Amino acid sequence: MIDPTDPFRPPPPPAPRQAAPEPAPLTAALARFYACRWHKVEGAEGPAHCTQSDVRSMAGLAGFSAESWCPDCEYFKVRRGSKKPETFS
Repeated sequence: MIDPTDPFRPPPPPAPRQAAPEPAPLTAALARFYACRWHKVEGAEGPAHCTQSDVRSMAGLAGFSAESWCPDCEYFKVRRGSKKPETFS
């Protein structure tokens, strides 16, 4: 009979690891949402949402869906990159 408490018995082989699920592909609406200056990332204020005053009043923070708002948004504005201050020498 095999004693399961035997200290000299080798441990069972580890269970095979499953691959992590692949992230969802970036849709055209989400790409436009992330490129917009009104985009607010998920954080202390809640989930990711649009901060444009007309959109936010109708979609709110928790009810915002990029698929509903972003494809033909009339308030879309591209984010500007930050400019480095000129150095004078």
